[in-house]
Amino acid sequence: MTQSKSGSSPEMPTSEIKTEELEINLEDIEPPIPPDGGWGWVVLIGSFICMFFVDGLSFSFGIILPDVQESFQCSTTTISLAGSFIVGFTLISGPIVSAISNVWSFRMLVWVGSLVSFGSVLIASFVYDVYSFIILYGVITGISYGLIYLPAATIVTQWFAKRRATATGISVCGSSIGSAVYSIFVPRLVKLYSWRGCMAIMAAISLNCFAAGFVFLSVREYQRMEPRKKQNSDEEGKKKVSHAHENGQAENFDYHRSDDVKAENGLINHNPEFTNSKVPKLEHGDRPGRHVTNPPATVQEDQAEMQPMHSSNGHLPLVVDISTVNKVVEDVLGARNNAKPYKLSKRHRTLSVEPSAGASIYVKHDQAHGAGMLFASSVSLRPYMEAGVHVDPKLQEEIKRRLERVTELPVNRADFFYTTSMARLNEFISSHSVNEYVRSVTKIGVGDIAGTVDGVAGRETKRQSSSVVRMLAELFDVSLLRSPTFAVLLASSVFGLLGYPVPYMFLSSEAQSLGFTVESSANLLVYLSAVNTVGRIVAGVISDWPCTDALFVNNVALITAGIACMLLPILPTYIGHVTYAVTFGLSIAAFVSLRIILLVEMLGLDRLTNAYGFLLLFQGVAFMVSSPILAAFYDAYSDYRFTFLLGGGCLIISGIMCIPLRKLHRWEKKRNGEVVDPIERGCFFRCIRLARDRLRN
Repeated sequence: MTQSKSGSSPEMPTSEIKTEELEINLEDIEPPIPPDGGWGWVVLIGSFICMFFVDGLSFSFGIILPDVQESFQCSTTTISLAGSFIVGFTLISGPIVSAISNVWSFRMLVWVGSLVSFGSVLIASFVYDVYSFIILYGVITGISYGLIYLPAATIVTQWFAKRRATATGISVCGSSIGSAVYSIFVPRLVKLYSWRGCMAIMAAISLNCFAAGFVFLSVREYQRMEPRKKQNSDEEGKKKVSHAHENGQAENFDYHRSDDVKAENGLINHNPEFTNSKVPKLEHGDRPGRHVTNPPATVQEDQAEMQPMHSSNGHLPLVVDISTVNKVVEDVLGARNNAKPYKLSKRHRTLSVEPSAGASIYVKHDQAHGAGMLFASSVSLRPYMEAGVHVDPKLQEEIKRRLERVTELPVNRADFFYTTSMARLNEFISSHSVNEYVRSVTKIGVGDIAGTVDGVAGRETKRQSSSVVRMLAELFDVSLLRSPTFAVLLASSVFGLLGYPVPYMFLSSEAQSLGFTVESSANLLVYLSAVNTVGRIVAGVISDWPCTDALFVNNVALITAGIACMLLPILPTYIGHVTYAVTFGLSIAAFVSLRIILLVEMLGLDRLTNAYGFLLLFQGVAFMVSSPILAAFYDAYSDYRFTFLLGGGCLIISGIMCIPLRKLHRWEKKRNGEVVDPIERGCFFRCIRLARDRLRN
């Protein structure tokens, strides 16, 4: 039953009338702020451990490949499928895992992945059928490692903002250090226990990932465990924000407002008459999906006036819009009545969710979706009658807890996959505090959990599906494939991944074919991984420099790695092989470290989730087919020279494809009618310009 025009309920027994009302202050609902330390360092150690064991096992398969091939009496092409599948399925499962992380915690994902990978690797060490081995070791272990790898890589973004580049650099070094350590001990274990015993031991020690998962607390979970620390941190953050705004550093957020709104002390307040008569009341008596049924008639786009609007809580914009509150309230009521929200009877949905009297109200427009969201600084929960809905403090706390959970869902975070330097992120540079930055990249309401108000005319939209489905839809939005810039980036990444596994899969076997010992051959991967660790750190440091041209460094790194692969056949000495390993390890580190920076530079942070979903998918497929294709050349010619020539050629093509990328990007922006930035002339001219500007100052 819905409210009448007069705002009163239909006649009913006095005993059934409910007049109680509870208020929720939406200014207190905010996404968790990365503390840049504290428990985050413990989380970082856990991430390092996961990277260490996952990539250590995955990239050491090339060392035991000859023994496994001899045991199964199969071709190099066939057995190489196991080594390529384990990495390929780790990458491909990334988008699925990121979507599931909206429902399951990172700890749960890591625990499940650790147990499944332990069982699959252990069983694989006892099977005698090559295809069963490929399925167990390659497919199942690869998928389970995806459950570990993505949480370990992205949880750093929850805990670090200003120090994100440093923290991520330490975390990803676990991959290269793990590869180096495994390359040292795997040959010795194979010599002592055979490859089967070695694999069983590796399965057991990989359970360390299960232990590491215990420290993967979210910021919100840790703050609930340490309420005093949270309160002190919040107060300190508010003081910093207030101080920044007192000095005139506040950023203006423009919103449309009504002529019935009057500004007081920098805030937009509505008079009681407007609040009571013209604010939309969001009634759960309406059918599901109808959240904003009556937007204020006075808030019209043609009458709108640009006016800075901030929350009174530290002068920061609100994160949660009214329609999101409406959806969460409906979910909570559904849970209380043991029914799905869309199956609730009308009798159980007669609860009004409306802006409180005197609340600040505004509409924020989203240009990308052509829609607007209605915000209020506080809302009131008010039942019209006794209809099975009892508004009590417990209900209020449950709604607030759900709203807080919404703000930290990966689907609502634009920077969920951004694990590199913040110095290149416009959203971070333009913000005056970490709190302000986090709010700016938290996207709730537009195409996510709730319906939107189209413009300000009040057109309703259908309710969106679950957060898992919504994130998958964002990850695989095919409209991005129509972008020539992204198409070239994607093709370049595919060619890069075709050549990437060459040394990891075949360098040890190639060295043994030249007469080097098993230990000496395995040590080549130790050198490669050790230098790769240094390369990732260096790449992280130079990515913070404003004068660094990430595209130029990426292209040079790929071409250098490709040339090194093609020159290896004419370097038969051990010193020559060490030189190759060092050159390749240092060069390929830049390719891995700068890929996300290039995605954001060319597409923007808003499209990062979409771009990264396709990138993981295509890179995973490329990695799965790369090793069998490269191994087929060895089976055909019984010579590894052709394998390295082909892999090097793919890397060179990958680098060359990106050379015209910036010009292509500028052309695409002009075609779409977007503003084109001034032409940048590369690293040298950037450094000269920065030096000139500093001298002038």
